[in-house]
Amino acid sequence: MITDTALRLGRFPGSGEEYLFDVNESLMTIARPGRGKSQAMVIRNLLYLKGPAFVLDVKPEIHQATAAWRDAEVGPVIYYNPADIAGSVCFNPLDFVPDDPAGAFRFILNLVALLVVTPNAVKFNDFWESRAAQFLTAAIYDVAMHDPFGRRDMTSVVRWFSPSDEEAEDIIERLADADVQVMRNLSNTMRNMQPKMRENIFETARRHIEPWSYPGLEQLGFRTTFDLTNLRRDNATFYLCVTPEDLVSYATVIRTIIGLIYLHMRTAQDDWVLPPVTFFLDEFPQLGYLREIEKMMETGRQAGLRLWLFAQTMGQIRKIYGGDDEGFSEMVAVRSYMEPTGRLAEELSRELGKIPAGFYGKERPRATPQQLAGPEFVDKVLIIQGGKKFALLNRVMAFSDPGLTDRYPSPKLASP
Repeated sequence: MITDTALRLGRFPGSGEEYLFDVNESLMTIARPGRGKSQAMVIRNLLYLKGPAFVLDVKPEIHQATAAWRDAEVGPVIYYNPADIAGSVCFNPLDFVPDDPAGAFRFILNLVALLVVTPNAVKFNDFWESRAAQFLTAAIYDVAMHDPFGRRDMTSVVRWFSPSDEEAEDIIERLADADVQVMRNLSNTMRNMQPKMRENIFETARRHIEPWSYPGLEQLGFRTTFDLTNLRRDNATFYLCVTPEDLVSYATVIRTIIGLIYLHMRTAQDDWVLPPVTFFLDEFPQLGYLREIEKMMETGRQAGLRLWLFAQTMGQIRKIYGGDDEGFSEMVAVRSYMEPTGRLAEELSRELGKIPAGFYGKERPRATPQQLAGPEFVDKVLIIQGGKKFALLNRVMAFSDPGLTDRYPSPKLASP
């Protein structure tokens, strides 16, 4: 029986039977641009899936093709788009900072890890980055607890790092009076720091958070206008829409929204019995090293969180999460590939292994790199589940799926 939470990865040649995935574990799809990832994997599943979902939409096609049906048949749609101020919900991460000093400090530590975009796991522990993160913690604590600039949001945090001499002295005094020892220590550090070093650290911090003050993001960041805590209970779909050009620039915002949703769902244990939440994260390596990705893969089975990660190459993942991607790949239950070429085709050929070829124990590759990159695998999806189970499926585009004729909104969107 096909459940409401089953994901469709393609159809077996001949029988046309669906390859279904219906467990609380993560998936990963690797394919170059133009291979049909959005149509075959994201749009098609969003038009079948009747469970809560989070969609990182770097193509307006996804929201346009699926939002109306999901709003009518699944649950409320939440739409965040910095380029559409009139239609977008608003989001202010400081709205979630607890009122008590100790709770605020613990929350801010998690928030800072989301705000700071680092190119890889090693850079995450760089001296300047670590120092910038310390003062970013202080800045958010000061703005959240004292509201010194009359606006308790990230634009004030950005402003915090460009103080006048008088404002800098006020910051030092407020931190010195804080109820958290770490803040008092940073007050002393800031007072005794050489101006050049302080400016270098402040500039590093400012670089990470400056997008929050960009037009569009500034207007959407003064308050939160959706209920983050009820996404799963309401069977909601959250569309975070940005252009490919803005994906990197807005990474600090995207990471923060994903991370805070995850942190809530991880701790809301009463909701774990509800249908799983599927996160469709297109171009996820562009967000930099995000430890919450790894944590979601580790805890997803228990907490009912299911990642579907999309990237163009394995090289993108290696660059961010380490030179050897085996550990990362082993954390996902299913990997799918569409028309692999070059190094990836060679690696997959080795992983697929060999099969008997004639007599005398001879063997041949299950698929050569040339075959994987050739016409035999065009419009196909290669599935590797658990490192042992292989399948070659027919790719099914949403616009050509007979089961979606009453759900797919317009022929004009029918492009791969």
